[in-house]
Amino acid sequence: MDCHMPEMAGYDATRAIRRAEAANAGRPRVRIIALTAAAMSGERERCLAVGMDDYVSKPVKPDLLQAALDRAAADIEPVPDPLGTQPEPAAEPDPAEDVSRELTTVRETCLALADELGSEGVVELLEAFVSDTPQRLLELDRLSFSTDFVTLRRAAHSLKGSFALFGFFTLEALSLNIEIAASEDRSDGQVAAAASLHSRFSQLFPQLQQMVEEFRSHP
Repeated sequence: MDCHMPEMAGYDATRAIRRAEAANAGRPRVRIIALTAAAMSGERERCLAVGMDDYVSKPVKPDLLQAALDRAAADIEPVPDPLGTQPEPAAEPDPAEDVSRELTTVRETCLALADELGSEGVVELLEAFVSDTPQRLLELDRLSFSTDFVTLRRAAHSLKGSFALFGFFTLEALSLNIEIAASEDRSDGQVAAAASLHSRFSQLFPQLQQMVEEFRSHP
């Protein structure tokens, strides 16, 4: 979905599609990937907020586009076969491959940051991120059991910004979901959502520590 189409922007088109789906409960949900040249802070959040499922910025990198398509395809249910034949079961997505893809994005983001801040600046940011995030996630876990939605929203918003800085788009999206639910005073699913976010970060943590060492030796 091109975000900046003439006459009707992609944001408005997405809202219209979601309204049509809501009006027809039997209608399958269309997977929508945002495509925009506005790679600025808050753009991804805006796309997700209007109902898009993922985000790719221009100029498009083939591996990131493929990753977005893979994520979309993994959530699409097969269309029933009118002949009644049983389809082959879909292969389960490979978690290791998914983590590897995300880390590739993070490494590219850090390389771009190194051009602006130097390797030492990136190492400082990464070290602070690796050191602080586990404790912040534990706090998010605790808050997910409470009805302190204001503090929960702030904690999720803060984590979302940290994940966005380094290109952790999956973690960013998970944080955004928690933030949105908290802003609506909704507690349903928050415990599971916080646990999922924590688990995902734990998968990435060892490689993040290695990345710190990698950039420490980066010229």
